[in-house]
Amino acid sequence: MNAMLDRLQRSAERQRRFVADASHELRSPLASTRAQLEVALSHPDTSVWETTAEDLLSENLRMERLVNDLLLKSLPVHAPDQLVSFGKGSGGAGSVTTGSVTGNTITSATCGGGW
Repeated sequence: MNAMLDRLQRSAERQRRFVADASHELRSPLASTRAQLEVALSHPDTSVWETTAEDLLSENLRMERLVNDLLLKSLPVHAPDQLVSFGKGSGGAGSVTTGSVTGNTITSATCGGGW
């Protein structure tokens, strides 16, 4: 019984660390985009909006990759090339096709449109 409780406690601790790491990774691009917008809005006459938009798009893409990685890590392991659908149709937006699975790790995957 103690061994089972120890395993549960270690699992909960790993999950807490993972959530803390994921939160930190998402906070960085969010803070960056907020700062860029605040500076651009406080100096609208001197802001180069095209550059600001390009920078914000870059940070947005980074956040999108992070969220996609989190989603893939949350998926149960499936057979290679098995489609995992999230309610938006087979192979369309909201789907992930695993391309390569090694043990319990998805080593490559393709996300459908909309991500």
